[in-house]
Amino acid sequence: AKKLTPQEAWQQTIEIAAESAPSSIKSYMDQLSGCDNVPRKEKQFSNFTVNSLRLKGPSAEKIKDEIWKHLSKVREDEKQKREEAQKKQQSSRQPKDAKKEEAEPTSISDDDNAKKALKKAP
Repeated sequence: AKKLTPQEAWQQTIEIAAESAPSSIKSYMDQLSGCDNVPRKEKQFSNFTVNSLRLKGPSAEKIKDEIWKHLSKVREDEKQKREEAQKKQQSSRQPKDAKKEEAEPTSISDDDNAKKALKKAP
Protein backbone atom coordinates (compact mmCIF):
# COMPACT_ATOMS: atom_id res chain seq x y z
CA ALA A 1 0.00 0.00 0.00
CA LYS A 2 1.34 3.42 -0.90
CA LYS A 3 1.75 6.08 1.74
CA LEU A 4 -1.22 8.41 2.05
CA THR A 5 -0.77 12.13 1.61
CA PRO A 6 -1.72 14.15 4.72
CA GLN A 7 -4.92 15.20 2.95
CA GLU A 8 -5.84 11.59 2.09
CA ALA A 9 -5.15 10.52 5.66
CA TRP A 10 -7.35 13.39 6.90
CA GLN A 11 -10.08 12.34 4.47
CA GLN A 12 -9.91 8.82 5.87
CA THR A 13 -10.12 10.20 9.40
CA ILE A 14 -13.25 12.14 8.46
CA GLU A 15 -14.85 9.02 7.00
CA ILE A 16 -14.02 6.97 10.11
CA ALA A 17 -15.29 9.81 12.30
CA ALA A 18 -18.53 9.97 10.32
CA GLU A 19 -19.21 6.31 11.10
CA SER A 20 -18.77 6.82 14.85
CA ALA A 21 -20.32 10.29 15.09
CA PRO A 22 -22.95 10.96 17.76
CA SER A 23 -26.43 11.49 16.31
CA SER A 24 -26.27 15.23 17.00
CA ILE A 25 -23.57 15.72 14.34
CA LYS A 26 -23.99 12.56 12.24
CA SER A 27 -25.63 14.27 9.26
CA TYR A 28 -22.93 16.97 9.20
CA MET A 29 -20.18 14.35 9.39
CA ASP A 30 -21.74 12.46 6.49
CA GLN A 31 -21.77 15.66 4.43
CA LEU A 32 -18.14 16.38 5.32
CA SER A 33 -17.03 12.91 4.31
CA GLY A 34 -18.43 13.68 0.87
CA CYS A 35 -16.12 16.70 0.49
CA ASP A 36 -12.57 16.06 -0.65
CA ASN A 37 -11.02 19.42 0.24
CA VAL A 38 -11.72 19.66 3.96
CA PRO A 39 -9.09 21.85 5.68
CA ARG A 40 -6.94 20.22 8.37
CA LYS A 41 -6.39 23.38 10.44
CA GLU A 42 -9.06 24.45 12.89
CA LYS A 43 -9.55 28.05 11.75
CA GLN A 44 -9.89 27.14 8.07
CA PHE A 45 -11.97 24.09 9.01
CA SER A 46 -14.28 26.33 11.00
CA ASN A 47 -14.87 28.64 8.03
CA PHE A 48 -15.24 25.70 5.69
CA THR A 49 -17.92 24.01 7.79
CA VAL A 50 -19.90 27.25 8.13
CA ASN A 51 -19.99 27.60 4.35
CA SER A 52 -20.18 23.98 3.23
CA LEU A 53 -22.62 22.78 5.88
CA ARG A 54 -24.47 26.11 5.91
CA LEU A 55 -24.12 26.38 9.68
CA LYS A 56 -25.92 29.47 10.84
CA GLY A 57 -27.67 30.71 13.92
CA PRO A 58 -27.00 30.37 17.63
CA SER A 59 -26.23 26.64 17.57
CA ALA A 60 -23.68 26.92 14.73
CA GLU A 61 -20.69 27.49 17.03
CA LYS A 62 -21.65 24.58 19.25
CA ILE A 63 -22.07 22.21 16.30
CA LYS A 64 -18.79 23.36 14.77
CA ASP A 65 -16.93 22.78 18.03
CA GLU A 66 -18.54 19.39 18.48
CA ILE A 67 -17.56 18.32 14.95
CA TRP A 68 -13.98 19.53 15.45
CA LYS A 69 -13.66 17.83 18.86
CA HIS A 70 -14.99 14.57 17.45
CA LEU A 71 -12.59 14.74 14.49
CA SER A 72 -9.63 15.59 16.73
CA LYS A 73 -10.39 12.64 18.97
CA VAL A 74 -10.71 10.23 16.04
CA ARG A 75 -7.49 11.62 14.55
CA GLU A 76 -5.66 10.92 17.83
CA ASP A 77 -7.13 7.41 18.09
CA GLU A 78 -6.09 6.64 14.51
CA LYS A 79 -2.60 7.98 15.16
CA GLN A 80 -2.24 5.72 18.20
CA LYS A 81 -3.49 2.70 16.23
CA ARG A 82 -0.96 3.43 13.48
CA GLU A 83 1.88 3.80 15.98
CA GLU A 84 0.94 0.54 17.70
CA ALA A 85 0.76 -1.24 14.35
CA GLN A 86 4.21 0.09 13.47
CA LYS A 87 5.61 -1.08 16.81
CA LYS A 88 4.15 -4.54 16.24
CA GLN A 89 5.66 -4.66 12.76
CA GLN A 90 9.06 -3.63 14.07
CA SER A 91 9.01 -6.07 16.97
CA SER A 92 7.91 -8.97 14.77
CA ARG A 93 10.82 -8.31 12.39
CA GLN A 94 13.49 -8.75 15.05
CA PRO A 95 14.49 -12.21 16.23
CA LYS A 96 13.68 -12.65 19.91
CA ASP A 97 17.23 -13.16 21.13
CA ALA A 98 18.90 -10.54 18.93
CA LYS A 99 20.52 -7.77 20.93
CA LYS A 100 19.14 -4.39 19.95
CA GLU A 101 21.86 -2.46 18.22
CA GLU A 102 22.46 1.05 19.43
CA ALA A 103 21.67 3.69 16.87
CA GLU A 104 24.77 5.60 15.86
CA PRO A 105 24.66 9.16 17.09
CA THR A 106 24.59 11.62 14.22
CA SER A 107 27.39 14.11 14.34
CA ILE A 108 26.59 17.60 15.49
CA SER A 109 28.00 19.12 12.33
CA ASP A 110 25.34 17.32 10.24
CA ASP A 111 22.68 18.88 12.39
CA ASP A 112 24.25 22.33 12.16
CA ASN A 113 24.54 22.07 8.39
CA ALA A 114 20.87 21.15 8.17
CA LYS A 115 19.95 24.20 10.25
CA LYS A 116 22.13 26.47 8.09
CA ALA A 117 20.56 25.07 4.95
CA LEU A 118 17.11 25.83 6.37
CA LYS A 119 18.12 29.40 7.20
CA LYS A 120 19.39 29.96 3.64
CA ALA A 121 16.13 28.76 2.11
CA PRO A 122 13.94 31.74 1.20
